[in-house]
Amino acid sequence: MNSDKRAEREQHRAWLRECIARCRAEVARYEKAVERRPNTYRPRLAEAQHTLGKFYWWRHTPASYRTALRLFTQALRNYDSYRGRRDLTLNRLTLMSDLQQLSLRLDDDRAEEVLLGLLSAYESMAAAAPLVYGEDVASTLWQLGNLHADARRFGEAERMYLRALDKHAEFDGEDPHRYRPATAQCRRSLGRLYEEMHDDARAEEAYLASAAILRELCEDPFERCNHLRSLARTLVLLADLCERRGACGEAARYRTEAEALEAVVLGIAEEAYAASKLETEQREVRETAELVGIYWEQNASSARDCFSFLLDERTIPSRPEKQMLFSYRYQDGGG
Repeated sequence: MNSDKRAEREQHRAWLRECIARCRAEVARYEKAVERRPNTYRPRLAEAQHTLGKFYWWRHTPASYRTALRLFTQALRNYDSYRGRRDLTLNRLTLMSDLQQLSLRLDDDRAEEVLLGLLSAYESMAAAAPLVYGEDVASTLWQLGNLHADARRFGEAERMYLRALDKHAEFDGEDPHRYRPATAQCRRSLGRLYEEMHDDARAEEAYLASAAILRELCEDPFERCNHLRSLARTLVLLADLCERRGACGEAARYRTEAEALEAVVLGIAEEAYAASKLETEQREVRETAELVGIYWEQNASSARDCFSFLLDERTIPSRPEKQMLFSYRYQDGGG
């Protein structure tokens, strides 16, 4: 088994080397072509730099992360300097999203530089289209808050979290199930920060606000699966806080509720997984309206969905969570 894994890893490395060599040649070719016809070849150069950067990223070494950052930055500059007629908005947004994810792999100084640059770009875009890009502004502010909290720069972390919450307040009501989970997560992160600052009163207030949002979201039977585990995580933090203060009764109540929610989530996941094993033909979940398989993402770049599947009446007739896409989400320790 170990020899098979080593062979598989070596095969993957060889594939990466081949891809990197091919993309480097493509970048070099477009760099020469840009000198002659910039409006024709600059977008292609940016796309090639973005692709090459992703291949370096997938090497997963500190040096390769720095190379990916350099290539992503060059690609973004090429998109920004393009003066042709092509609409490159989607290309640019995809690149900015990758930059935001890459920042999680960088040292604090580089990560902060990247996030501040992205924040400035998103704020400029949000000035023209607040409901389109306001979410990106809030997400970047929250990520900066996490970065400062990890570096124990508590004052700056609090400022970023509060700015993120102010931004969320501008658009939360537009689509609660899309936007308010991030608001609850930011409240929870703020609570953890206040705990680090030994301000238990404000920590409890932030946790309770997070729990209130998640309880409200869980009232919708078709959406509650996506919020149950996040609510359980918040309740565990509340229980830990109450225990530290000596409020054992409250702590026990919160912990019991959290354990019950975790059991519900696990039960739904197990039922859906068992039902999927009955299907002989496995297809992508997005291609059909019934449960036919599971999409498993083991190598996600961040703590996002681990697997997703669709539930219908045939699969779980006894539950209200049916005819919906169920995503089982795992949260990391960052809140």
